[in-house]
Amino acid sequence: MTSGSDRQTAPWAIHVIILLAVVVPLVVMAWLVAGIEATGPKPGAIEATSRPIILAQPKLIRPRTVSALASRFESVGYDLESVRGNEIPPAFVLVRLPSDWQREMPSDVRKSLFFRSILPLVMQVNGEIAMERDRLLALRDNARLPDRDRDWLRRTAESYRALDAKTGEIDWDTLLQRVDLIPPSLALAQAALESGWGRSRFAREGNALFGQWTWTKGDGIVPADRAAGKTHSVKRFRSLLASVRGYMKNLNRAGPYGRMRVARTKLANQGKPFTGRELAGYLDKYSEEGQAYVKKVRAMISVNQLGPLDQLINGR
Repeated sequence: MTSGSDRQTAPWAIHVIILLAVVVPLVVMAWLVAGIEATGPKPGAIEATSRPIILAQPKLIRPRTVSALASRFESVGYDLESVRGNEIPPAFVLVRLPSDWQREMPSDVRKSLFFRSILPLVMQVNGEIAMERDRLLALRDNARLPDRDRDWLRRTAESYRALDAKTGEIDWDTLLQRVDLIPPSLALAQAALESGWGRSRFAREGNALFGQWTWTKGDGIVPADRAAGKTHSVKRFRSLLASVRGYMKNLNRAGPYGRMRVARTKLANQGKPFTGRELAGYLDKYSEEGQAYVKKVRAMISVNQLGPLDQLINGR
């Protein structure tokens, strides 16, 4: 007898080993490709055609002063020019604007700080929407879902007003049309316009960046110039991030913005990027100013060179 270390491998065994080394990887690769094709999008399905930059490990920041906020940005070399040049914004989640935000400062300084403060919040919420959408697509064609997934699916469809109350059926086309991304340039432009660069009373007292109305008693701030007979308030939020979430949910499910969602889906299905400037054209119902408001939003995007920031959701 020979020990294990002295055994000689038979010639036929060597050939078998070589054959397995060549064939097995090819079989595995073919299986993986088949699996990818089998789970790919169905013809005519509404799918995501772009992926946002999802900020890793968001960090809550609460600078008490404008100077402290500026120092935080400078410490990591964060400026809009670098983001336009393909850098990723830091994962800073500003809880609220500094208490001295109202102080006098050059307009270009205020604009830069405002946009840099709000952009990571916009990306954070877009990342949340992207993950929500991915989960919906993964669950859509699965007839045997665990109770946890089924409950989540129902809650999500109901939240986006895509659930038939009588039958409990999900309107998938409507749901996927509504769970989609908002261009950063559009969000930043509207935040600046609606909050007066963060100086409005609603932004100061209620973290309200987008002037959303509410009719729930105690849920908002009554406008000083509210017309007689009106009962609305401007909705307050516990944080700036919550305000951005509310804004995106509003655009993604409210009736007046249906044309915007249809246009966004059409562009995505054509493999084209959707931009803030283009989608702004469908927001004439956002303000009583109508088309004049659309022009203001587009001008804000153009003058402040916000368009290139849309690359963060449209691929890089």
